[in-house]
Amino acid sequence: SLANMQLNFLDVGHNYLKNKGAIELSKIPTLNTLVANKCVIGNKGAVALSKTNINILYLDNNVISNKGAFALAKTRTITKLNVSYNYIGQAGVSALEKNPLIRELDTEGNKGKPSKSLLESHHIN
Repeated sequence: SLANMQLNFLDVGHNYLKNKGAIELSKIPTLNTLVANKCVIGNKGAVALSKTNINILYLDNNVISNKGAFALAKTRTITKLNVSYNYIGQAGVSALEKNPLIRELDTEGNKGKPSKSLLESHHIN
């Protein structure tokens, strides 16, 4: 099971993990660094990952909006976070910027709320 894995670093970038995959990855207790760019991860996946022991998290080019950003902003472990090119609005970016633990933050290229058709085309709920 993933809960028994001893992983420190994992790169799963460019895979169609979606929220379900992110939730499964959040169960790895020893994970320090996760690269999960271009994995079609949305808010539910971001919420699950926000509750882990991960210190360095790359979630760029996914489909995270303010809800996911607000969860990530409450992190007590993440010191480096890349959420560039998602759908986070100004409120979500501001919440992330207010967390002093996140020393390196990349929010470049966020576009606000994703369209309903985009979410439906990727079957993201």
